[in-house]
Amino acid sequence: MESVWKYVLTLLGAVVLSGTAHAQTFTCAVSNNIPYCQYTGKLDRVYINIDKWMLFYFEQSVDIALPASAGFTGISRGDAGAFAVSADPEFAEYFYSTALTAFAGEKTVTIQMRGNVGGYMKVDRIWVTR
Repeated sequence: MESVWKYVLTLLGAVVLSGTAHAQTFTCAVSNNIPYCQYTGKLDRVYINIDKWMLFYFEQSVDIALPASAGFTGISRGDAGAFAVSADPEFAEYFYSTALTAFAGEKTVTIQMRGNVGGYMKVDRIWVTR
């Protein structure tokens, strides 16, 4: 009987933990005739290069058919959202520092994306939650 309880508790623990290992969501919708996609989860990597491209990698890649369902075209990458620093350097600085803070603290973020930049969804706002 004791081994049955151990088995049940182990199974229950595995189910609970498996649900939190990659508890991310990615949805696309249209609001007021404006399409957007939204990622909620943790960031896997935060990246910037000399060409002034910032990439914010999701925990898991998302299905690139989802942005198309909201009307986006040209999306070929589902592993990250992106921003070109040259488009708005001040916003880029704020966004990058917010994302980096969330990444370092292993916080959950919600990132909304509108548009396409280099085949990635173009990020345009971020929330950080506990």
